Amino acid sequence: MRQTRLTMRLLTPLLVLLLVACGSDDPYENRLDALEDNEETLNIALAWPFDPDLGGTKTTIRQGVELAVDEVNRNGGVLGRKLKLSLYNDQRDINVGLRIAQQISQDESLFAVIGHLDSYISMPTSTTYEFAGLIVLNPGSTASALTRRGDRHLFRTLSTNDEQGTQLARYLQKTDKKRVMVYYVNNSYGLALANSFENEAVKQKITVVDRGAYDKFSRDHTRTMQDWKSFHDFDSIFLAGSMPEGVEIIREIRDAGIDVDIFAGAGLDSLDFVQTGGDNIEGTKVISFFHPDVDEPSVQDFVKAYREAYGTNPVEASAALGYDAIKLLAESANKANTLERDAVAAQIRSMTDWQGATGRYEFDDKGDVVAKMLVLTQAENGQFTNPVLIQ
Repeated sequence: MRQTRLTMRLLTPLLVLLLVACGSDDPYENRLDALEDNEETLNIALAWPFDPDLGGTKTTIRQGVELAVDEVNRNGGVLGRKLKLSLYNDQRDINVGLRIAQQISQDESLFAVIGHLDSYISMPTSTTYEFAGLIVLNPGSTASALTRRGDRHLFRTLSTNDEQGTQLARYLQKTDKKRVMVYYVNNSYGLALANSFENEAVKQKITVVDRGAYDKFSRDHTRTMQDWKSFHDFDSIFLAGSMPEGVEIIREIRDAGIDVDIFAGAGLDSLDFVQTGGDNIEGTKVISFFHPDVDEPSVQDFVKAYREAYGTNPVEASAALGYDAIKLLAESANKANTLERDAVAAQIRSMTDWQGATGRYEFDDKGDVVAKMLVLTQAENGQFTNPVLIQ
């Protein structure tokens, strides 16, 4: 039964291809006709895990997207049309994500998709969206493979795992770290991040003393940490992990008597981390794509607008990335002066210095953002503080 389910997951994008090939109508042409006929509204889908116990505080993407939609509409919309947002909760479940992708692809009123958070959902669904005639802006998935399959209307608006690992290794070299331990969650995210970090660390003459993998659902990391404490000499730890287990791992590191700097990938870039970690996580340095204290005009403009709308500062990257996705899409369509997606995609690719809430945007031919702002923040007193730009 498990094999059958897996086979169906893999076949779903292929079924879309077959349906398109065998159908008498081009689904993209049908979508474009429907979009052009509707001169009042332009619908955008946001596909994300909205349950706080699944998506954590990364659910603030909704606030960022809604803020951008309001701003775009106040300024004339897109080609005279008001933006309208449709929400789809993928629940971080591959089967739910695939069903949602089919619903979205069958709705010809939708122009674009913002989503998904998880790479294991984004990769199969992106094929469905491509052949259904949609533009996709992805502000959540960091697997490098996502943009290597030739989807010409898919754009990733955050740095990949490869870029994160590379830039962090270079930062550690600049801060005179010489001997590092690597601990990573044993899935495609953790492995890619650990590998990219180690590859660059070797180039930077940093010794990776040891590396270990853990199962996401494991609740015992004590033996690994005790072994590291007893048998190895190191000055730092890189944790390529995720929530919620990241908090427990750091607690066990400290309980083992290990007192070195801990660096973590963007998987721990969540308010859940600083709000539930307590004293154990104090001083942990976490990669992020945004911080409200970054002194850049586009960042501060977003912070001001968000505070006026919601009465509080934006405190994590998801809200800012969602905001940027809508603003980038709207500006590109208005500049292209058409809803024809090849023209809009070409406009996005032509941008060389578009400034958003998460810094500068420029895309390569695959659809990956290049040289994107990366911030290293520090967990302190229940919040992220002391942002340092590492790219």
